[in-house]
Amino acid sequence: RVFHLCDFQRSKGKLVCPRWADIQRIAAVTTGKVTLIIDAPAVCAGGKVPCPGRRPTPAVIGVKLPLEGQATTTMDNRLEKGEETQIRLFGPQMKDFAKKGTINKWLVDNCFGDYYTRKGLNDNDREMVTFCYIAAQGGCEPQLLAHAQANIKLGNDKEFLMKVIEQNVPFIGYPRSLNAVTIVNKADEAVNGKD
Repeated sequence: RVFHLCDFQRSKGKLVCPRWADIQRIAAVTTGKVTLIIDAPAVCAGGKVPCPGRRPTPAVIGVKLPLEGQATTTMDNRLEKGEETQIRLFGPQMKDFAKKGTINKWLVDNCFGDYYTRKGLNDNDREMVTFCYIAAQGGCEPQLLAHAQANIKLGNDKEFLMKVIEQNVPFIGYPRSLNAVTIVNKADEAVNGKD
């Protein structure tokens, strides 16, 4: 589920439905008995829409803050580790993806080299969260398809992704939810073949 950080703070620790007009979002990921609330301003609205009157900070339920560092890469090896991660999740066609352009390099370096290599979430949870972020943005169907396929290959099957979409309808709306359903159906067909 995606929750608005300000609504989390205003509700004194209780998660409440966010106002649709607010753009900055965070993702709540349940892993075992711990629910993590992860601030995601860089993903939604490019971090350009600040939370009015509040400084965006991550909130975590069940975990003492501050967390220890989660990074596993350095400035020297993050491109290499990012490419390894992309190949592991999306296949050998991702080899040399960073060489196709500046933004491609940034994606491999930053998203996959810095964030996807961090400790704290496994691939299944990280891909599920990424799927939510991309579905919420809309207009990113090629990327949503790639991440839906990665989810399915990791074991987050079609049924699971449909439940994820259903949980996010109040936050992302019907049009983006219906687009996500179409993408999950395409991804499942690509990975598992027609029913």
